[in-house]
Amino acid sequence: MSVDLVALHITESCTHSCPMCYISAQRNNSGHADIKKLIRVCDALISAKVKEVTLLGGDPAKHPEVVKVAKHLATSGVTVSILSNTLGFKKDDLEEMVKHVSSFETTIHSHRPQDHDLFCNSQGAFNRVTEKLKYFSDQGKKTGIAINVTPKTHDALYQITELLVGEKRINLSYIILDRK
Repeated sequence: MSVDLVALHITESCTHSCPMCYISAQRNNSGHADIKKLIRVCDALISAKVKEVTLLGGDPAKHPEVVKVAKHLATSGVTVSILSNTLGFKKDDLEEMVKHVSSFETTIHSHRPQDHDLFCNSQGAFNRVTEKLKYFSDQGKKTGIAINVTPKTHDALYQITELLVGEKRINLSYIILDRK
């Protein structure tokens, strides 16, 4: 038996507090997985010949060793993707992330920036995350969005996509629709 994809949660830390998120519900979202344990888990995944690992959280961009984890996996032949609410990597880490991560994705909560920001309780979040998504798209990386289909978003799927592809000029590779 072989496993193609593993979702690896590396942190509970997140700057957002989205109402449906299990991390926000815990209200204790500051813990990062120990880097030594993460590397051991990654080594086990590499030995098992896992093809792709998606780094998750909380917000994996908040883990202080996210670059080390991505690099360790990628240099061992594992495809690395990352789902981050902020794509808020430290400035010095951006070039390293581009080298080692093949796919960047984020969750979008509305086609109206102010509604997205209100939903995740983070002023300016929409503009920051779409700028980062555009950066990764411009670097030739696969980019994707996740949309939680709710009563507030179910009729705005087209508008969200049109805003990102049309106005923001992000080359989206895929869209994940998640029912909440």
